Amino acid sequence: MDREWRFVAVERRLVARSGYVADGRAADAGDPPDDAIALSAEAARLAPEASVVIDVCGLADGTCHLVEYNLLSGSDLYGCDVDAVVAALAARSR
Repeated sequence: MDREWRFVAVERRLVARSGYVADGRAADAGDPPDDAIALSAEAARLAPEASVVIDVCGLADGTCHLVEYNLLSGSDLYGCDVDAVVAALAARSR
């Protein structure tokens, strides 16, 4: 895997994202390509839970792939916009 991105979906809608370095558990400022965003949006639609964390990787050949789903309650958000995540969760509970 050349690059990895973490997406947060609340009520099956993407609300935040961040690049990250999995081995170093650190945020990466790189924005995901459109293919990674589209894949994560489709993964959010099909996710086993309405609110999840979605990890997507990019390979050297330029393709993007779903790595895994993670529970929102136990995942590192890396450089994701925490305020956006909290606002989306708060709006869901109203």
